[in-house]
Amino acid sequence: MSIAETENDKYIAEMGYSILGEYMQAVKLAAFDPNEQVFDVATGSGRMASTLSQAGYNVLSGDIDPDALERAKARLKESGLGSVKFIDLDASDMAYDGEFASVMCANAIHHFADPILVISEMAKACADSGKLVIMEFNTKGFEVMEILHKDHDKGLHERSAMDSQGIESQLKLHFVNVECHSLTLNNVWIASGKKPASDK
Repeated sequence: MSIAETENDKYIAEMGYSILGEYMQAVKLAAFDPNEQVFDVATGSGRMASTLSQAGYNVLSGDIDPDALERAKARLKESGLGSVKFIDLDASDMAYDGEFASVMCANAIHHFADPILVISEMAKACADSGKLVIMEFNTKGFEVMEILHKDHDKGLHERSAMDSQGIESQLKLHFVNVECHSLTLNNVWIASGKKPASDK
């Protein structure tokens, strides 16, 4: 089964880029334990939840926006994919403490008013032996999204309050190992080896 493409996905493909392909690349790089549920933070259109489901993972996916949750559910239904549970979720105030061996956040950091707090909350939700993976547009990715927004009269596309260096620095506060992979439109950080609270 293939993931249902949104109009944005199709437009980006017409520009010569594969956003869905990069999401699958990120999932392969993450190499999460297939026996563990993946916690997908800030699902948005459901692009990452769909990708994780297509890759065979059991997914818990949340968003603070009820409209986004409905769009994500519709996307999964249209794709014929399952194994995703959707929940209402405020990423800046999550009631989780070490519950998840696999935590993912894809292209959402630029939407958060306080990305430092959100990264801290995601790190808290991650198990000591788990992985936190953050995917975020790089300079080229933001340029493509700005063209898309301009051509569709959507106004300016949001830019992050935190740049790539800031994301990596924040991850290093919480994890011993942080590696960064550069894709065409995105950077992917894989953090593991969670530090004890006393070391932060």
